[in-house]
Amino acid sequence: RGHTVTFNINTALSEGRSGLFIMLGDESTQAKIKNVHVTGSITVTGSTASIDIGGIAGNGYNAAITNCVSSVMISASHTERFYVGGIVGMVSGTGTTITNCYVSGSISTNVTGGSAEHAAGGIVGDIGFLGIATAATIQKTVSLADITWADHRLYTNTKHGARRIVGFKGTTGQVTGTIANNYALGTVTMTANTQPVSTQAANADYDGTAITTTDAADETWWKDIWSDVWGGNSPTPAKPWTWDADAQRPKLYRVE
Repeated sequence: RGHTVTFNINTALSEGRSGLFIMLGDESTQAKIKNVHVTGSITVTGSTASIDIGGIAGNGYNAAITNCVSSVMISASHTERFYVGGIVGMVSGTGTTITNCYVSGSISTNVTGGSAEHAAGGIVGDIGFLGIATAATIQKTVSLADITWADHRLYTNTKHGARRIVGFKGTTGQVTGTIANNYALGTVTMTANTQPVSTQAANADYDGTAITTTDAADETWWKDIWSDVWGGNSPTPAKPWTWDADAQRPKLYRVE
């Protein structure tokens, strides 16, 4: 209804999750989050066990996330496994969908010790974990986030990395679902053992389709990809998106 949720989290976690919600859904209940704009910052340091961080949720176990914007600036430093995403840090379990969402914040991650996995994505950090059967759909999302990823080790493990849409996805068979029709503009900068990383192979699903600054500032471009939810000057609860001419970005209109 035209409001924005602003939060600023600065915390040290030995294990856990961080975001507007720490976890969404369970085996029997799908959480539904829609028409939400979050902004602010998340700064997390950790040293002991796993951490998941996302602008909307740390973990999406069984969640439908639709028509959401994350403008959150995320910074994480850890010595063990952690995943960071502009919308959700980790997707696990079945039933999670992320559609018609975009990210305009930034993500910065740094592993200072240890040997565990470490991934960052503009929309989702990781899909699938430790043999848990996971089904996820990520479609018609847009990441405008700049991602900075650093690791103290040499870059040798394909489970480590950063991409504009999904940082990492589990093995085929363990993870099912659809990652398609996603778009990205932000840059990804990776360093390992203080050296630039250039060995991460391109992946169209994880990286998304590249767009230009002109596309990102064009109302017509957004209207075309979100035609089914674009309300324009006459928004409805089912079509909440309109255009912010000053910011040159879509916004969630206040629906009376």
